[in-house]
Amino acid sequence: MAAHRAQHRRRPSRRHQITTRAVSSLVVCGVAVVGCYLVLGARSHGLEAVSSVANNKLAAAPSPPPPNQDPFASPQITSYLQGRSGEITAALYNVTTGETYTYHPGLAQATASMVKIDILAALLYKTQNQHRSLTPQESKAVTAMIEASDNDAASSLFDEVGQMPGLASFNSTIGMSETVGNWGWGLTKTTPVDQLSLLKTIVLPNSVLTPSSQSYEQNLMEHVYDNERFGVAQGPPSSARVGLKNGWYNEPTTGWQINSAGYVQLGSTFYFLVIETAHNPGQIYGEQTTSGLSSLIWSFESQPPGTETHGPTLNAVATQVP
Repeated sequence: MAAHRAQHRRRPSRRHQITTRAVSSLVVCGVAVVGCYLVLGARSHGLEAVSSVANNKLAAAPSPPPPNQDPFASPQITSYLQGRSGEITAALYNVTTGETYTYHPGLAQATASMVKIDILAALLYKTQNQHRSLTPQESKAVTAMIEASDNDAASSLFDEVGQMPGLASFNSTIGMSETVGNWGWGLTKTTPVDQLSLLKTIVLPNSVLTPSSQSYEQNLMEHVYDNERFGVAQGPPSSARVGLKNGWYNEPTTGWQINSAGYVQLGSTFYFLVIETAHNPGQIYGEQTTSGLSSLIWSFESQPPGTETHGPTLNAVATQVP
């Protein structure tokens, strides 16, 4: 009897069936909506995470390196130097940045007449210590030695400073450790870096030469005869302030020695440049090598990539009291 009753239990009404189905559908849809929301939410958070990582990578990306300020590493100058014969060594000091750049550093060559600004600096240092001015005879010889590169005048003044020992003593005072003296002043061996030390003594404030002595030597270097203004003087415009002393002589067994040392200043462009060349096939060829390199150096230094700096002017530096 119980089984019979169970078999004939009353079926739910049609209205109840519809209600149940509707609720079930809503539950299924709700689950689907929640599932969609969860999926979309997860995807949204995933995109945000990816975007955050990308932004972090962008923020952490390194800035481009600063331009190389070494003129001897520039493609144009490297190509030029590789195309010239002979033995070339050079050095540049950027007064504005205080940086020194070299090409074949440590290579010592004969100074030739370039040593004459060294002789003059030594003479001025000597007269300072003696608390006197140059005599009229010394002044006349100095002018001829620097502006006209007179060898007889140089020999007399070389004697005045104590010849090789006297010049070597002065060079030691200003830190020229790579220069080797000679009883024949033109055969003194030196490096461009040592010559930069000499130029700094002539131009920048120091305790060796007074501003008066510096201005005196600078004035002579800026009035070198036109036919001797190859090298450092080539490239800068006429409005630039250029002081230099060149050297040249023919070595019978190895070829011409051609050198140029000096300073250039125009606006914020201010540098010292020393070029030494040996084994040149001829005098003109060596002069062209120094002049060509100087022109490229001027182009590089006057508009260095990525820098707009304003350094001291030569007038301001030369008149500062040590």
